[in-house]
Amino acid sequence: MKTILYFAILSLLVSACGQNKSNDIPKSAPAVNASESENDSQNLKNVELTDVDGYFSTKRVTSPEVMLLNETDFDKYFHPAKTLDNVLTIIDFDTQKAGAIILPETKNDVTISLDSSYLKGRTLNIIYSIMQESDERSFTITPVKVFTFDASLNIDSVAFYNGDSIVKFAVK
Repeated sequence: MKTILYFAILSLLVSACGQNKSNDIPKSAPAVNASESENDSQNLKNVELTDVDGYFSTKRVTSPEVMLLNETDFDKYFHPAKTLDNVLTIIDFDTQKAGAIILPETKNDVTISLDSSYLKGRTLNIIYSIMQESDERSFTITPVKVFTFDASLNIDSVAFYNGDSIVKFAVK
């Protein structure tokens, strides 16, 4: 009797674990036309963003701020932070455009990540995330992420996405 009960429980457990639930479609999932999603994926083009290293920001902000930078703005808000072992990235504003994400001054270690960037139509979409450590330091920093992208891109706007926050700029 114990053996039969043991095999019954085992077979019930195996059949429950073996069910494939990936084919279940939730009732709230929107219907997607296959040709529509193919067109959307064909209209998206990944764009390479290149980190700019060796600069600190002189701009003080009270909330996260994103910027598109021309050479004058870059020289106004960013200065070289040369140390013994870092190399300054030189930006050629004739062939590159620059952008930056600046956060308020903090005592915490903060990482700004550029998660993805792509063209959709004539808009460059940049998705980024911010991770802040909980341990405080004895000094403050102004977290900043400066990057460049190809100036020859045929864009008329740039949109920055961080969670639900969206900031969009027209490109002149």
